Amino acid sequence: MKKYGYYFCYGLILFIVFLAQSCIEPNTPFKPEEVKRRVLDSFPELRDTVDINVVALSENADNQWFVAYNKGQAFPNIFLYHTLKKQNPPIKISLNRPLATIEYIELVDITYDGIYEMLIYLYYDYETSFQGKETVVIKSPFDTLARNRKEVFNFNTEQIWQQIDTFVDTMGLPIYKKRIGNEATLSFYENYIVASGIIQQRPHRRQTFRWNADSLIFVLKNDEILHEASEEQTHSHSQSRLGGQKKLMQVVAHERNCNSFVVETTQGNVIDLPPTVREALLCANVAAISPQGEYLIYADKKTKSIRYYHFGDNKIEDILPNLNSLEGISEMVWTYQNQQLKFAFVVINPEEYLLNTRIYVAEIDKKGRLKTQFFDKKVWYECFPREGYCSLTENVDFKFNTAGNFVYRTQKTGDDNADFAVLELITKKTKPQK
Repeated sequence: MKKYGYYFCYGLILFIVFLAQSCIEPNTPFKPEEVKRRVLDSFPELRDTVDINVVALSENADNQWFVAYNKGQAFPNIFLYHTLKKQNPPIKISLNRPLATIEYIELVDITYDGIYEMLIYLYYDYETSFQGKETVVIKSPFDTLARNRKEVFNFNTEQIWQQIDTFVDTMGLPIYKKRIGNEATLSFYENYIVASGIIQQRPHRRQTFRWNADSLIFVLKNDEILHEASEEQTHSHSQSRLGGQKKLMQVVAHERNCNSFVVETTQGNVIDLPPTVREALLCANVAAISPQGEYLIYADKKTKSIRYYHFGDNKIEDILPNLNSLEGISEMVWTYQNQQLKFAFVVINPEEYLLNTRIYVAEIDKKGRLKTQFFDKKVWYECFPREGYCSLTENVDFKFNTAGNFVYRTQKTGDDNADFAVLELITKKTKPQK
């Protein structure tokens, strides 16, 4: 009898342990990597979890979510997992779009009702034929009932079609003809959204969309002409930079996150460059020509360096080698002092620089000899999480003054006297004592 009692007690203990585990398991949190593995099969176009991104978003203080989406090219879908309800199936949001990349997701209460809308930023990359960006707004994204989740707004902030117009005779490179449908920015306010820029091939436009609580959608209320063209000019890229009798032309890049350049004469003829320079300019985040056109400064992605090329003697030299962990690099500013050419730029590297930033100043003498100095100074900059880089603006945030010294911004309060500091590069001459 004691034997059966022992088995009964042992079984009862196992049963209690099982019940305890079943109660605890639903609240066991899980990691983003597990979320990636769960959703990978939902993207037949993707082969690895590296093409899936997971971000943590808060609906409110009690509900935290892992949001998984494709950061590789696929039919865009979003999966929402409650961080503490592991056993629950995900909320799936299908965008019903063609192949695209989801660049970024954020929560904003645009309708001002205490419930977050989900903003989804899409990128369409069809190589040279079409490039596009779209912003989509989803109402009540965390609602478990699919009928309550609704797309209430979408807008194509970028639509660019390209086709080969002609070829450069000397190099055989294609010159592309570009047609812009939309190139605009969106601003979000309480109950309305404003789009400004080139809209439906019409420059200097502004459209205002207001929230309609009855139809649960943003409705176009205004479509007007902007009297100042500065809005889209602020967000557009310069297509050419002049230097002496040469100009640096930005052309269509064949890789994402790249800027591509060719060097032309002022008459429009492409200048032949050494193969290493030409290859580097296909994906150079920084490129500049000296004011008189003698030197080309560029970033070489392959060698991870900033280099300069002398057009006169085909000389290539490193200015800044071993660039491994940069978060940003500025454009160049130039000056002539004492018959010497000077240029300067700012590098952002919080991992290696004590003050996060470093100022580089280089001098090139008449014989093309290069001398580089650097100064660890705290320079103000801003970061762009969606684009994945940090930057500051030449001749606005830093420049050479008329004395040849380097002026740079340390903060941004609106008071120029307090915001800027001077790095003295020119020593003042003192009269000899008698």
